[in-house]
Order: sequence, then C-alpha cells, then structure tokens
Amino acid sequence: MKTSDNSRNEDIEAPETKMLRAGFEAFDQRVVYIKPTDSSSIEGLDGVPAGTVVYTVHLADGTPVAVMGDRATAFSVARQYNMVPMSVH
Repeated sequence: MKTSDNSRNEDIEAPETKMLRAGFEAFDQRVVYIKPTDSSSIEGLDGVPAGTVVYTVHLADGTPVAVMGDRATAFSVARQYNMVPMSVH
C-alpha cells in the first residue's frame, strides 16, 4: 500500500522535538549564575579591600563555586568549563 508524503505516525517524536528537549536538559545541568557581590560578604578574600565589587559564580542550586575580579572574566571562565553563564542582578 502506498502512503502519502504527508502522512505521519503520531507515535514517533519529531527529531526537532528530541533535539529541543535534549538541549533544555543539558542547559539546566550546565547553567551558572554570575552575580556582583560586595567583597566584604565573602570570607577568605585576603588582600581585597572591603567594599570592592567582585563577581561570584553560582551553580543553579545557589552553591557558590568561584569568585572573579570582573564580570568579563567570570563569563569567560564559565564558558571555558562548558557552562552557560547567566547574569543575576
């Protein structure tokens, strides 16, 4: 039996949908948040004057993982580790 080109099996997920779903799943696991923070609120920053703005890098669950001296460096380092950096204001 010949089927038309327009027929579609509804049980089969479109490749685009699979790719989109996989992209979002990977994104959720790799996202980090970059936030300007007053250095006086972070313990162990020897040599950094209180009141200096530094940029903290946080996992999606809020866990801080790094402190950088400027925003551009924070974004660059996150990308080097295959993370997706997002700004937090």
